Amino acid sequence: MRAGIVTALLAALAAQGAESRKLWEGPAVHLGAPSPDGSYIAGPDATGALTVRDTASGTVRVIAPAPAGSGEFAYFSVPSPDGTRIAYAWRNRNRFYDLRVVDVAGGTVRTLVENEELGFVQPCAWSPDGRSILTLFFRRDNISQITLVSAADGSIRVLRSLNWSYPNRMSMSPDGRWIAFDDFAREGANERDIFLLAADGTALEKVVEHRANDVFPLFSPDGTGLVFLSDRGGGPGLWLQSLAGSRAEGEPRLLHGAAGRALPMGITRDGTLYYALRTGEIDVYVSDWGSAEAARVSGKVRGANSNPQWAPDGSRLAYLARTGQENFGAESRVIVVRDLALGGEQVHAPKLAVIEWARWSPRADSLLLSGSDRHGQRGLFRYDLASGRMAALVREPAVDSVPMEGTWSADGKSVYFHREGALRSVNVETREERELVRAAELRHLGLSGSGRYLSYVAGSAVVVLPVESLEPRQVATLRQGAIDGLEWLPGEEALLLSAPTDPPSLWRIPAAGGAVSRIDWRLPRRGPPRLDPSGKRVAFARGELTTELRALSCRCVAQTARPPAAQ
Repeated sequence: MRAGIVTALLAALAAQGAESRKLWEGPAVHLGAPSPDGSYIAGPDATGALTVRDTASGTVRVIAPAPAGSGEFAYFSVPSPDGTRIAYAWRNRNRFYDLRVVDVAGGTVRTLVENEELGFVQPCAWSPDGRSILTLFFRRDNISQITLVSAADGSIRVLRSLNWSYPNRMSMSPDGRWIAFDDFAREGANERDIFLLAADGTALEKVVEHRANDVFPLFSPDGTGLVFLSDRGGGPGLWLQSLAGSRAEGEPRLLHGAAGRALPMGITRDGTLYYALRTGEIDVYVSDWGSAEAARVSGKVRGANSNPQWAPDGSRLAYLARTGQENFGAESRVIVVRDLALGGEQVHAPKLAVIEWARWSPRADSLLLSGSDRHGQRGLFRYDLASGRMAALVREPAVDSVPMEGTWSADGKSVYFHREGALRSVNVETREERELVRAAELRHLGLSGSGRYLSYVAGSAVVVLPVESLEPRQVATLRQGAIDGLEWLPGEEALLLSAPTDPPSLWRIPAAGGAVSRIDWRLPRRGPPRLDPSGKRVAFARGELTTELRALSCRCVAQTARPPAAQ
């Protein structure tokens, strides 16, 4: 193809106001990637298996199954230049990620990289000759590395270390000379710019610089432009930056202004841009126990609220609200504290990269936060509501995507948490830690109203743990399916278990053990309901989110260059 023709036609689409078309929708389409010829999309299905989906017929074929109950699953993937192989991240049974390669036709899976210290793995692109895989590693020591991994023997060549910063997307130019990625504009900044790194690691150029947030760069098929997502127009839009080698040529042009909550995935040889689009809204509601009626309590921010938690006296709710561009996971969130009696609200923005949940302290003067700081470390943090000061109580490398479990002690002087196969406590003032009991795969940790009992799920067992004796007792066994919440009912005689069944269901588990009974109350919700201290009201999130796979096309362009042969 003559240099620049695809970029020119993309620019023409920008001038004409390009329209996108919906291909299909599903929960994990944003983790996929198109083959270079656009004949299939590679990515995980709902079971965690790696699949290929034919873009013409819609048929889906599993090429790397995920063993049931193993905790293993496929994550990011990228097809080779000739479309015959797929490189993908695989979360193994030891809870870290491998880099693997498999033939699209099926056959033996080859593990190229299996190293616990390398933590999270994201294959982003292949070199044009198919000999190397451009891969991001987020190491357990919080160093992010841009690397080339040999597709033959798995040897790793580190091109650049970014310390704790992790690019949202990397792309390789068609000639294999340059790597595009987004990174923070400067130390301490929230916004990102776009950079070009020489494929041998010797040179670095900033090509897109703006006070806006510029992310997810993708090279055009001829290498003369970069498509990226930006909010510089006031809302999320897809923009096109022309290139002359490694230099920006002119100002970026708007390609698609109504991008919405988009995530660019890849561009095929004919110039079709594939991207995921999330639609729908989720808000926080309050209902009386057993009622079919519910009132929305979300205030200024609408459609992006979740994870409500009651204050100890039941007068206020704290919940999370998404802000800025959506990243289908590691999104920016603030904490909204809403006074239910007076109707006012306060917005708090702790200096964390990710906030997973917030829990009130017993005195309601601070919040316990689970999340990741801006240096890539996951942990539990205490946030003072009056001063805005934040202190880390527990830290660990943010390799796994599972949030840390934690809850306050009754006096607020300690926090119970789970790490390294054990339930532990940490003193809020001294940071002294103590192991309480061994408990693998612990989740849904909670404390009874009196503070005398802890409850949690360990594997398939629902466990009650007296704080004084530390003698755990199993009170129920989960037969099948997932749960999304476990908390104490008033009086401490029973636990409330919530399950994401269809429709969602609620169950009563006696704290002393015995028959589990279903509660006859159909409460449309997303995530667990949260009981107020009196047990008379529940707060919950409600709404629907849909993730679509969409395409922007310029199919008048024919790619005349032949795809490279398999190596």
